Amino acid sequence: MFMVSRPRKGPRRAGPKPDVPTRTCIGCRGEFPRSSLVRVIRGPAGEYGIDRYLRGPGRGAHLCYDRTCFETAIKRKALSRAFVHLVVNAPAPDGEALVQETIAAIEARLSDALVLARRARATESGADVIEAAFGANRVLLLVLAEDAAEATAARFRALALGTGVPVEIFGTRDSLGTAQGRALVAAVAIEVESWATRLSTEFGWRRRLLVAT
Repeated sequence: MFMVSRPRKGPRRAGPKPDVPTRTCIGCRGEFPRSSLVRVIRGPAGEYGIDRYLRGPGRGAHLCYDRTCFETAIKRKALSRAFVHLVVNAPAPDGEALVQETIAAIEARLSDALVLARRARATESGADVIEAAFGANRVLLLVLAEDAAEATAARFRALALGTGVPVEIFGTRDSLGTAQGRALVAAVAIEVESWATRLSTEFGWRRRLLVAT
């Protein structure tokens, strides 16, 4: 498999508008904004891949960020038909492999977004700094490392619960630290609405693929 990974702007926040490009999901057949769909592409040898930033050249097929749509497309051979003119006698697509590659693409975009959000001064890290941000009602989203110490995780969860702030589990203390330009970071607080929306959208897509519906 291969993956196109060219940067693009963050996901659109608004719903469909006349000037917003739309595409049809080959699984459920619903029409949605192009930016809210997975774009599947094929290489010259017939291998399937995910266009991570929706900027890859050539023909693509679109799917919702939903396991059901992936499974339906595979069952109905919709993916094979979408590219039938490109490759002859190519292997059938592996639905689970495509799901996992899509999850990997989302996680790569999340990591990129956390770096960009820090550069835009939209994040805070460090226990005392985050606690102060909660006290000032500045936190809109909290990203908690998978390997955060139990006591640390409980402390941050209590702060989030008390203020109604959503919590997402993602990455490790090392990877979050890298994103924030520090050694080890157990949590990252997002304080700017546009960045909180962008990250929340990606986390939502990730959940829908991690858990079968």
